[in-house]
Formats: sequence, C-alpha cells, structure tokens
Amino acid sequence: MSNWPIGGTTGLCHQSSAAIEVAAAWYRANASTCEHPIIPALRRRFGLTPLQAIAVLRDHADTGTRANHLAPRPAGPRG
Repeated sequence: MSNWPIGGTTGLCHQSSAAIEVAAAWYRANASTCEHPIIPALRRRFGLTPLQAIAVLRDHADTGTRANHLAPRPAGPRG
C-alpha cells in the first residue's frame, strides 16, 4: 500500500478532477462576466476547495496560452 495521499502528489482525486473540469468549462465560457474575486466566486458556485479553484484558473491560463500561441499572427511588414 502506498503512503501517497489520494491523487498522489497533487492531492486531487478523480471526483475532484471532474469538478475542476466542469468549473473550468464554465469559466472558459464566462470568464469576462465572472464576479470578483474569482477564487471565492468559483468556490461558491461549484463547491470547490481553494486548491480546486486555483486549478480552474490554471486550466484557463494554460488554455489561453495555447490558444494565443496557435492563433494566426496579423500580416504586416517584417523587419
């Protein structure tokens, strides 16, 4: 038997990951209208722990970074 906590070193279990996915999908669609402060708002809306709410924001930041990286750059003079 392992001495690791549930979720290994992340502290997150499968149920927790599902809650994060649901909240992350909502936040991606509603980030511009989400009330502030964001962490308490996500916690209230989805019943998340602080760690889970932070994971939602990290997911959003990672998704935004990938989307910005893959977006076509505007044409213009190079130099």
